[in-house]
Amino acid sequence: MKRFPQCGCVASDDRTNGSNRKQRNVFMAAHAHDHAEYNPIGHVASKPMLLTVFFLLVGLTALTIWQGTQLELGTWELIIVLVIATAKASLVVLFFMHLRYDKPLNVFAFLSSLLFMSLFIGLTLADAVNYQPEVSAKEEDAASP
Repeated sequence: MKRFPQCGCVASDDRTNGSNRKQRNVFMAAHAHDHAEYNPIGHVASKPMLLTVFFLLVGLTALTIWQGTQLELGTWELIIVLVIATAKASLVVLFFMHLRYDKPLNVFAFLSSLLFMSLFIGLTLADAVNYQPEVSAKEEDAASP
């Protein structure tokens, strides 16, 4: 028996009996249009598009390295690095994990998790900014003889 969990349909998988095979083929032909949207390999991305995304990821990685080694932006460094990392993660999720071609509910789940993650990181950074003067004062006291 083959069961389609998305709709609850059941197909006989008995290959020894000719009549069952005929029934299974008729059943599969009748329900093929219903199960096409559940095909796990429903969309294959083109090579030029995948190469474009790959080179974008390489460029963003190079930008991250350049920003970390050549630029001195103070408190903006962390924000810029997080924005670049979010852009890279979004490219991977959209194109390599095929979220761009997936159902809207999965896109909603990804965006809501991204929202909550940014909320948690933002609250953590806001808390760290409040304690930064105290940390700097203790570091200065420890450094002075």
